[in-house]
Amino acid sequence: MGCDIHIILEYKSKDNSWPVTWSSFYPDAFNPGRNYELFTKLSGVRGFNENPIANPGWPKDASWSAEYANTIYVTTEEAKAGFEKRVLMSTAERWVNSNQSQWVYNITGNITGVTNPDWHSHGWCTVEQMSKALRKNSNPAYRAMMAAARSLEKDNMEVRLLFFYDN
Repeated sequence: MGCDIHIILEYKSKDNSWPVTWSSFYPDAFNPGRNYELFTKLSGVRGFNENPIANPGWPKDASWSAEYANTIYVTTEEAKAGFEKRVLMSTAERWVNSNQSQWVYNITGNITGVTNPDWHSHGWCTVEQMSKALRKNSNPAYRAMMAAARSLEKDNMEVRLLFFYDN
């Protein structure tokens, strides 16, 4: 079984014009390809690295799209469980109690979901950090992702790349 990376490219205005909060370049996470050398450099995933390049964890101010990609929503209706990223509370509790997931809360503090139990080693990095990790990588999907990130930076945007892995 392999490991894949899922990346969400986020941006926001540097000068408080639109957008003032983090927005996603694409409405879901994308997988530009398996690259264990990159995963090790970024996070120490699929290899050993005492000094990973990326910042560990998931930003508290992540965009709506990033949160949606990372969340499975809790429902109390049997008919809706397993449909459109939904799970029963009993299943969510089992995942959280076994440390496979964490609770996701809404702005009022109520539980709305859990992190996807299949995702792990969440992190984020700047364009420069990703560029450093990608040195000598000629994969066209990664090059296109970085071209989009640099284009946003040229448009006076702050840019970051959020990611997680699956197994």
